[in-house]
Amino acid sequence: MFSNLFGGQSSQKLFDLGLNAYNKGDHKTAVDKLSDAIKKEKGKSEPDKQLLSNIHNIRGEVYLSVGVAVLSQSDFVYALDYNPSNESALNNLGVWFSIEQFSTPDYKKSLEYLDMAIVLRPDRKDIILNRAVVKIKSGDSTGCDDLKKLDAEGYPDAKIGLQQFCKN
Repeated sequence: MFSNLFGGQSSQKLFDLGLNAYNKGDHKTAVDKLSDAIKKEKGKSEPDKQLLSNIHNIRGEVYLSVGVAVLSQSDFVYALDYNPSNESALNNLGVWFSIEQFSTPDYKKSLEYLDMAIVLRPDRKDIILNRAVVKIKSGDSTGCDDLKKLDAEGYPDAKIGLQQFCKN
């Protein structure tokens, strides 16, 4: 009878539904499904920490996308509590600490998180791009060199970064 609370759906299925809603721009449904997935997974005798990390990270992205600063940061931290090697959560915290609208940016902390993410996944060009932009915003012009390298490798977002942040 109580399994009907979540429609008998597994926490993985709820996560997938939340992720799908997020990708479609339905933030309310995304938060609801992801929150249900967290509750369901945490209710297990042996919760899947990897899954909980991923759910918190995506819910943090949803909150970040609608400007809910405290909840987004909290979810990224929870994601790392469950899986310290979640490079996406490290990347997201790196981005979070660089956003001026939330508070005074902490570029040093931002770069620390982005560097940890790159150590785990040196092939993730999106993280390398984020680090390059944060370097530039912090006054380190070597970020432009990083963008030029990404552009030479054919990463399309690097060209936008070069146009927006670098002279030449």
